Amino acid sequence: MERLTGELWKNVANIVYIRRILYYIWVKIQAPVNAVRTDHIERSTNIKNMLTLSFPFQEDDKTQIRKILLEKQGTIVYPTETFYALGCAATDASAVSSIFRLKNRDKAMPLLVLIDSWEMLEAYGKDIDESMRSELDRFWPGPLTAVLKCKDNLPGELNQQGTTLGFRMTSSPVAGEIISTVGVPLVGTSANRSSEAETTSCLKAREIFLDEVDIYVDGGTTPGRLPSTVVDFSGKSPRLIRKGAIDWDEIC
Repeated sequence: MERLTGELWKNVANIVYIRRILYYIWVKIQAPVNAVRTDHIERSTNIKNMLTLSFPFQEDDKTQIRKILLEKQGTIVYPTETFYALGCAATDASAVSSIFRLKNRDKAMPLLVLIDSWEMLEAYGKDIDESMRSELDRFWPGPLTAVLKCKDNLPGELNQQGTTLGFRMTSSPVAGEIISTVGVPLVGTSANRSSEAETTSCLKAREIFLDEVDIYVDGGTTPGRLPSTVVDFSGKSPRLIRKGAIDWDEIC
């Protein structure tokens, strides 16, 4: 009897030992799974907190755009006449710095800004005479970025290498409405990480930046193809900086 009892307890001990080992293994397996689940939940929550808007905007949409971009130094992804752009209020130095961070962009590389009117250009650009206006009027609104001398009412973070800045009067009704809503120029760099390809869809931009951007404006697929042509008009004669949607021969 005692021998049987001893054998029984020995078997019970073995079973308990085995169960402990199995439980230990199960915990080890579940730990990374739970971590992934937690990360997924956090990401899903963050994505739900992102503001996604469609065009045309409602008045509530415009109120939120103004509040986020002007009061909270926020960022926005939006469609243009070429690709989707990543932007912010160009008058806010902190927000401009966020654009460089989001893109992993070298701060020595200037950002361009989008405007919606000649009045806005004259408010921030310098030496805009009739001859200059006549030249730009041939291509604006449209995919021509004109590098011009600028006034000191925009932050130096936009161009840390000089006193010029790229301006473009956008032909995109969506971008134009955002600029009109905030009343200041809008940073208009491509919505991608530096050295990566541009995107023509809001969905792709969301996959890139996730909850790092405050507002996404879904305006459907943009034309893509070529980016804006960049021309330096700040010297004695125009100088091509980047080939793009407008042929250089048309300009010079």
